[in-house]
Amino acid sequence: MLDRHPELVHRVVWVDSGPVAAGTIYAPDLPEEVEELPLPPFDVLAQQASLDGLSPEVLERFRARAVPEPGPVLRQRVDLTNDAGRTVPTTLGLRCTSYGWMRQL
Repeated sequence: MLDRHPELVHRVVWVDSGPVAAGTIYAPDLPEEVEELPLPPFDVLAQQASLDGLSPEVLERFRARAVPEPGPVLRQRVDLTNDAGRTVPTTLGLRCTSYGWMRQL
């Protein structure tokens, strides 16, 4: 949405994430036969993201509502074509990251 119609976006808020660079491929080595990638087991996810404070009930609801990521989306290149998206006010809500990483965005 931000790349295609930045005029429709008043503010972007990224929470423990950030904008993606043009040309990024999320999973270039994902085998072609993988049609979708489901939410990983919580012990694996906890190595990548904080699940602290989430009750078993919340985690169960989270898993029930999770939608698998389509394999083709993970293998294709992100093409960004509209630099106007960079003019939209942006807020980054990050718990821990380096200033250097943030400056690269």
